[in-house]
Amino acid sequence: MKDAPGSATGGQDRCTVGAPGPLDGQAAPGDEVLSRAGTARCELEVLALLAESGVPARWLLRLDGADRADGADGADEADGGDEGPGALRGALAVLVADGVCSLSADGATVRVEDGAAVRAGMDDQAVEAAADRAARLLGGVRLDRVRDPRHWRREVEDLVGQLQALAVQSYSRRVLGREQGAAALAHAARLAPSPVTLTLTEAVDVLVEQMGQGHAHVLTARNSLAAALRATGEASRAVPLFEQVLEGTVALVGTDHPLTLTARNNLAGAVRDAGEPDRAALLYEEVVRDAERVLGPTHPDTLSARNNLAYAHECAGRLGQAVSELETLVDEAVRRLGEQHPYVPSFRRNLERVRAARGEEG
Repeated sequence: MKDAPGSATGGQDRCTVGAPGPLDGQAAPGDEVLSRAGTARCELEVLALLAESGVPARWLLRLDGADRADGADGADEADGGDEGPGALRGALAVLVADGVCSLSADGATVRVEDGAAVRAGMDDQAVEAAADRAARLLGGVRLDRVRDPRHWRREVEDLVGQLQALAVQSYSRRVLGREQGAAALAHAARLAPSPVTLTLTEAVDVLVEQMGQGHAHVLTARNSLAAALRATGEASRAVPLFEQVLEGTVALVGTDHPLTLTARNNLAGAVRDAGEPDRAALLYEEVVRDAERVLGPTHPDTLSARNNLAYAHECAGRLGQAVSELETLVDEAVRRLGEQHPYVPSFRRNLERVRAARGEEG
């Protein structure tokens, strides 16, 4: 994205690249200096809003093209148009040479030496522009497009570190209120390993404050946080989050939507894992009824919901009821889906397990 050309009278974006060149297309004397100075200022102001510990230098080299970068295989640069990697690298070198910024020993991280002073010199328009750019920068980090495991781990650590910083730095929370900043948090919470996702709890709370309870990115982030809690054995803490996700999903898309079915199913699973199988069974009954109405009685997801309901009865000690439901489910799954469908062997194993458990009791 290009910024609008600057104006001698002021009032334009402070991060302009510089005045447009002559009509014949030849660069006027000093254009390169003006361009580099404007780009350096943009980089500096973005740095002042991100983590005080520093920002990956490779991210800054795709600053203006962050919202277009494909991020494949941990690529370090993206075409940024007039502010391409060459201009961005040169601007970064200026900041380091002037002592305004410093690089880590390995050159991987750049930090601003006095972020407070930089922020003090920014007016409201500059702050808003820097927050927009910072959000685009984070939104351009796509963990799902990084193929090399080493690069993926690096991107996760760096992205999560920035998001954690945004949550505790009062002056930078606004970045999470931008669409791409919120998307970056939802993206990281969804794809990071569960223990890492849990470190984003405070950032998710800030996201709720910034975007509201029912925003799609809020729901994704909260759902991911709840799933991480459940995966790490803290189902009781996950239940309230899943309840909030269900409430928000209903408000966003209504009761008759596959996303609502998924949200209710997730809540039921967490309730079951938290040691409340009777309540879980009631929730699964709702899921089955809604799935039969929305998806149809023979849809694979409907059959899966019936399997989950049977498991809730099993957990509650109602083995006879679980066996009866699984027998009916296996017969219908074979008839509707065929023996080769991956659900069928799973349903059969569940039936055999409950039968065996019932036999042991009897």
